[in-house]
Amino acid sequence: MPMPEPFEGWTKQDFINEIDRLQRMNYSLYKDIKHIESDYQLQNNQVLPKPANERGAGRKPILSDNSIKLIKLYREKGESIRTIARWLKISVGTVHKVISS
Repeated sequence: MPMPEPFEGWTKQDFINEIDRLQRMNYSLYKDIKHIESDYQLQNNQVLPKPANERGAGRKPILSDNSIKLIKLYREKGESIRTIARWLKISVGTVHKVISS
């Protein structure tokens, strides 16, 4: 005997109602979490760190920490900025910015 489909017999309106219910429940849980976080902050007299960018928008770093270390190491050994840029396939300006920071 085949298993019945989980939503067998549902109408389009049933789906719409269920989606609305789940969205309301999700928003309610989100508000509860925010309330608990603020209570925690008040009780412990501390502020939880806020992410620098809540949406994760903006530019991602071009260079990894290892690449930055390599640039500095090569420069200390006397390599030119152009040579380092060519080896790492990045711009001369990026190498210069890493060295000067």
